[in-house]
Amino acid sequence: MKKIVFFITLVFLTFSQAAHSEENFDIWCKDKLTQLQKAKSQALMFYLSNDIQGSINLLEEGLKVATENTQKFQSLPLTIKAIKRGADIATSVKLATSTDKNHLRALNYFLNAYYEFIIEVANNLDIPFFENTRCGYCRATTEKFERLFTRFAFKQVQMILDAFAINHGGMVYPKGSVNTFTTGLKMTSLNAAADLKESILAQFYSCKIIALEELATDIETNRYPNEALAFRSFYAQAAEVVNNSWRCPSDFSSRHDNTNDDYTTTVSLLSRSIILEAGTTKSILIPNPSYVKKLIITAEGVRNDAKFEVMINGDIKGSIYVPGRDPSYIVTVEDYASSIELISQFGKAKINQIMVVRQ
Repeated sequence: MKKIVFFITLVFLTFSQAAHSEENFDIWCKDKLTQLQKAKSQALMFYLSNDIQGSINLLEEGLKVATENTQKFQSLPLTIKAIKRGADIATSVKLATSTDKNHLRALNYFLNAYYEFIIEVANNLDIPFFENTRCGYCRATTEKFERLFTRFAFKQVQMILDAFAINHGGMVYPKGSVNTFTTGLKMTSLNAAADLKESILAQFYSCKIIALEELATDIETNRYPNEALAFRSFYAQAAEVVNNSWRCPSDFSSRHDNTNDDYTTTVSLLSRSIILEAGTTKSILIPNPSYVKKLIITAEGVRNDAKFEVMINGDIKGSIYVPGRDPSYIVTVEDYASSIELISQFGKAKINQIMVVRQ
């Protein structure tokens, strides 16, 4: 209760000080939006002239210029936070992007989308509450602000998925370089987790915070054998967080810390058998990524013996040798997982069923 009262008081004082400052935040904010719109329009002219790098440079410079003269607002409204983060992300992602024009086009698309994100944040979250003439802070409620604030957090991650990936027939492919994608996703995941922690209802998003931080750690360590596997896994992890941005179940904390089988469920991943050809890798997404205790796999060799490895998050969890039709194989996982990779060692294997035991 004290935390909630403190938050409401802080919101009131913050908004009041901004509303009565010499230069009201809403006026400053509208000026910055005008600057950003001008930079965006100028960048478009370069893009249409096929000068992609010139367009990127203008958009990047526009974010840097927009960060100037922000020290007067000590409370750091969300618009300022978004602009400053945008400048940091633009610098890091640009360094991670190759000079290939297709890769540069993806980066340019992201920067344009980020400009729109800043405008949305300013118009929907900051200006209505800070605007002096409407006394927005007088009518602000913690629940309304919390709802908008969490949407702000998740949208940062969603922009990376939209800008650097494309869903084609149920399969996801990278737009631009995978390195660009992972660099942006790591930064925005950490930013989103930090934002959710600031919410007065952070406990309701504890599972999202954990998932976002684990995603950033997975990207940092990246133990996948190739870029394709890394991209699909990281995309699936992030998509699960942003596509299911409702609050966590009230008993999540106890469930997350408890390894008792009383909390487990078993889900089948395959609707029909699949063939793992010799020397190939097959990736299987796990709906609603979660903490997986073990896998139960039913498989058989096709014409000859076969062997394949089961990999999750870059770690080999088990090797399965199939001489023919055999009983089910148990593979211990004990890890958060969004996908399973089956890596052929030799022979052709028919995978009849994969059951996920999770909590």
